[in-house]
Amino acid sequence: MMINEKYKGLNLRAVTYNRCSTDEQESALEVQISQSADICRAYGWTLIEQYIELESGRSTENRSRYLDMIADMKKNKFDVIIIKSLDRLTRSTKDWNDFQQEMFENKKRLYIYMEGSFFELSQQFMYNIKNSFDSYFSKQLSEKLKNSHKNRQDNLSGVNISRKMFGWDKVGKNEYVVNEQEAGYIRYAVQMLKEGHGFYSISQRLYEMGARNTLGKPIQASVWRQMCLSPKLYGCFVMRKTVHNFELRRNELQPPENWIYYENALPPIISKQDFTEIQTIIKSRFKPDCRSAYSGKYPLSGKIVCGCCGTPFHRLISTFHNGDKAAMWKCGKAQREGREKAERLGYGCNCECVREDKLMELIGEASEKQFAVLFDSNNGIIERCLKIIRKAIKESSSTAKLDKLKAEYTRQIERKEFFLDKLVDGLISESDFKLKNDKLSVDIKRLSVEIAVLEADLSNLTDNEKRLERIKEALENTDIIAQAKGSAVLGKIEKIIVNNDATVTIVYDKYKLIGLKHLQNEDIDLGNLFSVTVPYSGFAEKKARTGDEKKRLYEIIKSGKGDLTYNEYAELLGENVTKKHVASRLRQLIKADIVRRNEEGLLVVTGEYRDGI
Repeated sequence: MMINEKYKGLNLRAVTYNRCSTDEQESALEVQISQSADICRAYGWTLIEQYIELESGRSTENRSRYLDMIADMKKNKFDVIIIKSLDRLTRSTKDWNDFQQEMFENKKRLYIYMEGSFFELSQQFMYNIKNSFDSYFSKQLSEKLKNSHKNRQDNLSGVNISRKMFGWDKVGKNEYVVNEQEAGYIRYAVQMLKEGHGFYSISQRLYEMGARNTLGKPIQASVWRQMCLSPKLYGCFVMRKTVHNFELRRNELQPPENWIYYENALPPIISKQDFTEIQTIIKSRFKPDCRSAYSGKYPLSGKIVCGCCGTPFHRLISTFHNGDKAAMWKCGKAQREGREKAERLGYGCNCECVREDKLMELIGEASEKQFAVLFDSNNGIIERCLKIIRKAIKESSSTAKLDKLKAEYTRQIERKEFFLDKLVDGLISESDFKLKNDKLSVDIKRLSVEIAVLEADLSNLTDNEKRLERIKEALENTDIIAQAKGSAVLGKIEKIIVNNDATVTIVYDKYKLIGLKHLQNEDIDLGNLFSVTVPYSGFAEKKARTGDEKKRLYEIIKSGKGDLTYNEYAELLGENVTKKHVASRLRQLIKADIVRRNEEGLLVVTGEYRDGI
């Protein structure tokens, strides 16, 4: 390190920027940190902060400490930046030019301690050339790494996967062994696929058997589908799906014809024949025309929200005990993540589903009663609002003030014309006229603004009064209660909140119902009149039915019949019970630690049944 004596007398606030790329030794970064701090002490400068990071120099967009330094530069927190060499700052020509612009605009200095001097404007051309060489070197290095990676792929000389793979354990470079427990789950999933089960059922069943991801959470149905579609299952690893673009700094997807299939790269979990068979099964189920078929299609779409987590409800079709199918609405979070459990709080939701036809019936009944209160001819919301508006108009001082302002406006216009006549007749000088005319123009403009504001306020009140009078007249000739029973009422509903206490809250849009805006008065609370909470009987019915089925399923398992299929359990529970119902009741029994699967996969009783589980 070179120490220039002439810089010791400078009283500067200094910061250091220290960076090593990810492929360099971290010990080199420690040396940089120490050396830059020593330089600061040698010159007697005040060390404000050291910005340190281990990141590539090809771009600054992902370097948080570099961005922090630029932000602090703009806040004038320091005078000089100390770096080891220019390539520690950046190897991108564009980023170097942007840095120079920031540095010059904020009047900061750059000290390069390997050269023992400050960066000067006169040396800009030389440093630009040096930065171009650094950028070229970085690109060449990237190309070498890419070619090395490509040669390894072309020669099929092994796969070195850094991330954890479900089903395999890494024991060394390019060396993997089958994780028999995880592989057992995969083979079980393949068998269920062949038996006709869907991925949701597979996900639920394997969760019951103990399958978990690296975070200890359930493996979602979509993840099981992705795993079953991967050729890794029979030992084939697909390479060169993406290629890194140095200029654009991103990985670009390659066409399938460029992919490399590395056979026998991993020890297989299933045979290639089994893999081909399940691919046919999975692809035969794909129906492209069904994607997003119900998005925003129904009158209730976007209106129903969960009272537990605030997530919108989604529509689905369910099969009931009598074999009929009906539309149901379910919390989107519960649909994606399942039910919330003690071991994974915050993940999933326990809000109940609602049946569409029962909900529509409930909306009609609740709206009929609520509208009878809202639109009562004597004490309803229309009459109450009219009284408030009429009182506001009567007691408002705006009318008198408006008349006074208009009179003053007219007087000022007349004065302006008077002085103009004086100028024409030669009774006042042009300079005197200009002085008075300018003053009058300012007053006239101010008065016109105040008049416009007051007129808008009064117009708002009178418009609301006229609108309410029209609504009141229409209500006298219309059966508003009959409208509440129809689907037209949905257009007047802002949202429907499904609570987890067997109630539903219906919130009406007051502006769509009575057309009022900007109506505010402390004597009336409009909000509580436009919301109603009513019980939803479907919750109690479902709870009683599922409780009975859970108890009978428990008794069947307790009697020693723990080796039956879901369809066989469904037949024992009743002709209207499906295997989906059995799966749901069984999950609840397992969750309550009353039933579990043993090592042989058989269901066994582990506790006493109790009501309310």
